[in-house]
Amino acid sequence: MTADRDRRRTLTRRPGHGRCAALLLAVLCVLIATAPAPADIAQSIDAGDLNGRVTVDEQGTLTVTPDEGDATTMHLADVHRVVFGDNLVVRSGDVLLIDADVTAIVTKTIKLRAGLHHIVLPYWQGPTNRTLDFSVSGPGFPGGEVPPSHFYCFREAGELPEPSIGIDEQGYRLPELTLDMTEDDRLRRRIRYTYLVGEPGGPWEDFSVFSKMQERRGGVAGGITYRMAGQSEYFGIIFHGFIKIDQDGEYAFTINCDDGARLYFGQPDQFQAGIPPTVDAPEWAGVTRYGTRVSGKLATVADGRAAFSVPINEQSDLELDLGLETFAELWAADTDVDQIDRGGESEVDDTAYIQDRNNEGNVLKVPGTVVSLDAEFLRFDYRGQVRQISRDRVLGLVLNSADRPRAETLGYHQTLHLKTGQSFPGQLVGIDAQHIRFDLVGGQRVRLARGDVFMVRNEQGRVIDLTAVEPTAVEEVPYFDHVIPYRRGTAFDGGPIRLFDDKEYADGYAVHSRNRLHFRLEGGYTGLRAGVGLLKPGGRTGNITARVLGDGEVLWEHENLTADDGRVDLDIDLTGVDRLILEIDFGAGQHVGDRAAWVEPILIRDAVE
Repeated sequence: MTADRDRRRTLTRRPGHGRCAALLLAVLCVLIATAPAPADIAQSIDAGDLNGRVTVDEQGTLTVTPDEGDATTMHLADVHRVVFGDNLVVRSGDVLLIDADVTAIVTKTIKLRAGLHHIVLPYWQGPTNRTLDFSVSGPGFPGGEVPPSHFYCFREAGELPEPSIGIDEQGYRLPELTLDMTEDDRLRRRIRYTYLVGEPGGPWEDFSVFSKMQERRGGVAGGITYRMAGQSEYFGIIFHGFIKIDQDGEYAFTINCDDGARLYFGQPDQFQAGIPPTVDAPEWAGVTRYGTRVSGKLATVADGRAAFSVPINEQSDLELDLGLETFAELWAADTDVDQIDRGGESEVDDTAYIQDRNNEGNVLKVPGTVVSLDAEFLRFDYRGQVRQISRDRVLGLVLNSADRPRAETLGYHQTLHLKTGQSFPGQLVGIDAQHIRFDLVGGQRVRLARGDVFMVRNEQGRVIDLTAVEPTAVEEVPYFDHVIPYRRGTAFDGGPIRLFDDKEYADGYAVHSRNRLHFRLEGGYTGLRAGVGLLKPGGRTGNITARVLGDGEVLWEHENLTADDGRVDLDIDLTGVDRLILEIDFGAGQHVGDRAAWVEPILIRDAVE
């Protein structure tokens, strides 16, 4: 057994011409067929996060089957969301050790057997402050920068090792190659890198930016650093090779980066699996009446229905035929909606925004009713007469016609999120080993491969995102005469909410002391879970008191909260509470630096209505 294991650790595989670049850069959604499926995550309300293979039957029973141990069953309504294929573990020896999708210093430990361990480290840099430091401490490593003598790579750029055998009984990761392979002529003391560049408009705060970059060159380096970059902003570097571990032991790896980096132990294909697919630029974008968006090719509008073709992966589109009442707005993708004056839109008629053929700087706002749209013309009823307008002049359509059927009001339902960024409201019908079946609002059932779906999320179920609820009242008290209005979903500068835990949050309220957000619950919830902290960077000098009040009584309080506290979590019983208030009060420094945020606030109830 041992001899066979050692033999396997010295075998290598050499992809064909161009295969290495494809493994590293082609944005694949589905892992190689021989790899076990990555674990799903069911974020349950009562039992926390459950990892394993998630299935759902037609009765709504959800089952999570882990690689080892017993399966767990519950009703679909008892989870907040299901995330498919978390990509943290692909094969038994593949591990995403560090995930620093924001500017951060992150340290994680891992138990390693002696040998050569294959690593992949993608690093991306947006605007300003390029930073990348990589260090290790543990047996044989005093901490600090890794000596060049501990990095190895194959001399042939396209050569890759066989995967690690996995994790042994004591929890140690086994290496891909034995230590004696350092004397093999196929290896050299360097680490390989691929250098890529992107555009300023890319999602630089997010790992998905790799799907928007282009390869410029590759080579070898003595260590992991940004210094081989040809520019100071908007680039990425992917390092891959071996790190030599001389002794069995527990090792602490640290990455200090801006804007983000990850550290994988394993093969390039698992690194790729986390990158969303690259698809053609959309021609039209639709905003539904349920807060979701679709984008792709708008083929036709006719007989009260819209035919939309939306990408689900790099090769395939999903053909949708939905009732026009599903959509609130339809816009040509190159329209800068924020620059259009939308004052005075009719609430009982559709509004067509048309490019003035005689004045490029002028946009015509025309009330009426959309009759049809095809490849050539928009047919629009204006004051009882159907006008024919060239499609290339149509910038957007706002759909409010009172003559059209009303969109249904959704209670408990799910939202389906694809890896291409599309999202659809509807009802989950079932999840099996290969597919997800989903009934879209608007009257169409779709059947999608699991590999194309990022997440299914419950809406109006046992968990309600508080940021989806409009406050019934807001109190904003200035210290002198300066009021900074609260923001929902963004920081005060319009960017992502970031606390001093160096994480970014899409859901939250950014507030400045003294602020009180009022909500009316009508006694329908049993709990509130949230985080609270000072906003980075403006809250560095802040000192606040955070409170939660229910029907006038203080349910939770944290005094003298500062940036050093990072994020403070709360889990409060709301049984019977009607009026909820989230309060950020002045602290020891009065209002100075009191920029704070409530993050990921959710309301919990016992049952679905």
